[in-house]
Amino acid sequence: MVLAASILAATATLSGCGGDDSNDSGLGASDSPVVADGDGDPMLACPGSDSTFSTADANSADCADPSPALKEGKSWVTIVGTPAGVTADETSFEISVAERDCTDAASPTLHPPFIIKTDDSVTLYMTMDTPAASSAPETPAPAGDTRYCVGNPVVYGTVDLGEALGQRAVFDGSTWPPTKIDDAPVG
Repeated sequence: MVLAASILAATATLSGCGGDDSNDSGLGASDSPVVADGDGDPMLACPGSDSTFSTADANSADCADPSPALKEGKSWVTIVGTPAGVTADETSFEISVAERDCTDAASPTLHPPFIIKTDDSVTLYMTMDTPAASSAPETPAPAGDTRYCVGNPVVYGTVDLGEALGQRAVFDGSTWPPTKIDDAPVG
């Protein structure tokens, strides 16, 4: 993957949450970054809006790109580099992430990933502290990808699952529905 030359690089450990306890209560867990309804399903929000709606209303909502609504003080981080080449017996993998908001910060304040594990998928909910308002101009990401700002650093880190990946595909939970970022390992 080729990234724009103006992107800075930093290294972080993205493990912590996401071990054996992260998916016991799903998105309704107290440590989940996502606002969930009474059934534990994510509430959705449109970009630039403070209003939320249920996943059941997603098809009728006037919103092109909904994402799960986040708890106050959190912002989404976009996964820009996928865990390519991971084998089924590995318990961790490398990814790279970038802030969505254009900020003046040299490095984002990342939260450990919140991970939902099922029999056939691993979904990563990657967030950071909401940045202070920035005077930095908003420059779109390469190829029109508006999910992160070109001037922001890309952070490389390791996601620790606490168990073997097995034959599960990996998804980015910052979109609705979650976006597949890597197919299940072969063999």
